[in-house]
Amino acid sequence: MVKFVENYPEYRKQHGNVSKHVTMMTELSRIVDERQLMAISQIEQELACNAGQAVAFEVCQLNAQSKK
Repeated sequence: MVKFVENYPEYRKQHGNVSKHVTMMTELSRIVDERQLMAISQIEQELACNAGQAVAFEVCQLNAQSKK
């Protein structure tokens, strides 16, 4: 019991840090999903690494139209 009481301030500090990080990561995940950043990143990678610019352009157009 004494050891728990001695370590409690450090536990509270770490708990607060974890809570902040979880909150931040949850919000970032929501923004990435909302803005479809993973799909856009995939298109960017295809443009940079492949010769399929026409296909990537079509995907971009379909993506933009689905937002409306």
